[in-house]
Amino acid sequence: MLLSLPLPLLDPPEHEQELGLDQELEALLLLGLQVLLVVLHLLLDLLNRLLELLLGIDIDIDMHYI
Repeated sequence: MLLSLPLPLLDPPEHEQELGLDQELEALLLLGLQVLLVVLHLLLDLLNRLLELLLGIDIDIDMHYI
């Protein structure tokens, strides 16, 4: 039955196609945000290690929620 439908009926409406692009953009933005958070976490860990080596200051950075 599905194969007997004309091709234009199988294509999603334009607003659904736009919604798909919005969802892809949102997913890419969320992925970018996650990457930025990981980089920030690594930079803070590096700063903590440098402070510990150079100044003997040990700052406990608890970032387990990321």
